[in-house]
Amino acid sequence: MLDSNWQETLKVMAKAIAKGWLDDDFKTQLLRNTQKTFEQEGVELPEGVTIEIEEVEEGISTSCWIIKPKSNSLSSNKAVITIQLPPKPADIRHEDLTQWVEGKTAQQPRCLPNCC
Repeated sequence: MLDSNWQETLKVMAKAIAKGWLDDDFKTQLLRNTQKTFEQEGVELPEGVTIEIEEVEEGISTSCWIIKPKSNSLSSNKAVITIQLPPKPADIRHEDLTQWVEGKTAQQPRCLPNCC
């Protein structure tokens, strides 16, 4: 479903989530127009694959990425990737998150969704 550069794609998605934690306007854009926002951030998805994001409340257990077929047809090669957007963890420093989002450090904060 994701191309051979899937790890980089997941990193870009995680950075977009972190950016949403840092910037309320970006978070609103991410929630309202998920597909376009991820594309603007550099996520390239194969034809037929769409991406959604759902905000989850604090205390709700999250699973990072949910990939499901768009239809019940087994012959369909189309899928929806649903990403859950949890609240920003209280134990992450704003400065650490900002540095990673801005590319000033390669060290991804441990609290970010990363399934692979």
